[in-house]
Amino acid sequence: MRKIYESRGCIIGNMTLLVGGKPMIVSFQPVTSYTRPQDNVGDTLCSRLSTNIEALQYALEHHPSYNRSYRLVQVIEEPQDRAPKKEVAAKDSIKTVAVASPAEARDYLKENYNVTFRGFVSAVQIKEKAEGLGIKFEGI
Repeated sequence: MRKIYESRGCIIGNMTLLVGGKPMIVSFQPVTSYTRPQDNVGDTLCSRLSTNIEALQYALEHHPSYNRSYRLVQVIEEPQDRAPKKEVAAKDSIKTVAVASPAEARDYLKENYNVTFRGFVSAVQIKEKAEGLGIKFEGI
């Protein structure tokens, strides 16, 4: 969901917020009469910020300046992602493979399914990846 925030008055500039424990700089963009034709003023009327990042929305709505310097003016429902969902193999088509160690299971996935892992890989991560491919490892 996308939310649009509008400043009270003509605030044009940056604001630093803590989003997920890390500082993030956000900018309110000026809105002129060209973007709001109902106002017959040639000057900057206000500034707006539009975002669909939930952590940023939370930080904006819990900032001390919320409803003082800026406010929420519009909420836009966006359509859900149309990306295909990850298919899990049917229970009757699960292939069981006997392995002696997580390293052997990792190598099996790499050789037979071109699955690559980065960094340290736990047995749990290997099992989750295998389940998505319809494989069950015995021995780990």
